[in-house]
Parts: sequence; structure tokens; C-alpha cells
Amino acid sequence: MRTFIFALAAIVPALCVIDRAAADELPTYDIARNCSEEIGTAGIGGVKPCNNDEKGAKDQTDQTLVSV
Repeated sequence: MRTFIFALAAIVPALCVIDRAAADELPTYDIARNCSEEIGTAGIGGVKPCNNDEKGAKDQTDQTLVSV
């Protein structure tokens, strides 16, 4: 039981540090790769419109985060 408590005492602070670092920024998202895979399965429209839509959505999200 004592070993469990010591292990828990070591793990909990480490998890708190990891969560803070992860919350400071948005995860990266590879627009080109995602669009290529998405269009590859659908086979319509081409990659360029998908890239433009995704980049526009990312820009809008970035602007919203800056204004908050």
C-alpha cells in the first residue's frame, strides 16, 4: 500500500505539468495531408478547395483566440 501511495505522489504532479503545457496552444494540424486523405476517399472536388476551406477555418479560429 505504501508503494502505491508513493507512486501516486510521483505521478499526479507530473500529470499536472503535462496538462498545463498542452493547454497553452492548439495542437498542430496538417491541412495538406488531411485534405489529400479526405479527397482520396471521396474522389471529388480536388485538393485545392479543401486546402482553402481548412486554411480559412484555421485563420478564423486564430483570430477568435487572439481577440479573447
